[in-house]
Order: sequence, then structure tokens, then C-alpha cells
Amino acid sequence: IRSATEEEPPNDDLYLGVVLSAVVIITGCFSYYQEAKSS
Repeated sequence: IRSATEEEPPNDDLYLGVVLSAVVIITGCFSYYQEAKSS
């Protein structure tokens, strides 16, 4: 497992970045939806 991880570190970083971006976007959309719903 360790050697396979060391072979492609850029893919891990890219995956992590995509997941992080998705979480930020989803959180932003959710908070915007909640704000629009309450007003």
C-alpha cells in the first residue's frame, strides 16, 4: 500500500483538492439555501 501511494503523489493531492473544493462548494450552497429559505 505504501509503495503504491509513493508512486503517484500528484493524484492523491489532486483528489484531496477536488474533495476539499466539493465540500466548500456544497457548504456554501447549503448555507445560501438556508438563508434564502428563511427570508
